[in-house]
Formats: sequence, structure tokens, C-alpha cells
Amino acid sequence: MAHCRTADVIRHRAWMTRGYAIGLGAGTQMLILMVWEMIIGQPSELSHDLLMGAAWVINLAVAEWAVRRATH
Repeated sequence: MAHCRTADVIRHRAWMTRGYAIGLGAGTQMLILMVWEMIIGQPSELSHDLLMGAAWVINLAVAEWAVRRATH
């Protein structure tokens, strides 16, 4: 929010994009877990946790790609 106050709209937009990606993590987790269960079956506790983390990594990677693409 400090970037917005100083009129640094580009940085503010980048951080808002990253925050939105984290917020969408729950939806991506559901999709990843659903596909996993359809193909492989019920995940173990470790697999479940890794898949949950992978969803956030995927979302943040896509958001970072979008931010860098927009600023260059």
C-alpha cells in the first residue's frame, strides 16, 4: 500500500498481482488434488501437503511471469 501512496503504481500493481495469486491458491489446490485423485488415487499425507504447496508455487510463478512481462 505504501507504493500506491507514493504514486508508484507499477510496484503496487505487481504486489497486488502477487497477493491475488496467493488468494487463488485454494482454487488451484482443489484442481490439483482433484486431478491427482482421478489419475492416481487418494494422496498420502505427505503427497497432499506437497500438492497444496505446489499450487501456491504454480500461482506465484504465473503471477511473477505476468508481472515481469508487463514491466519489460
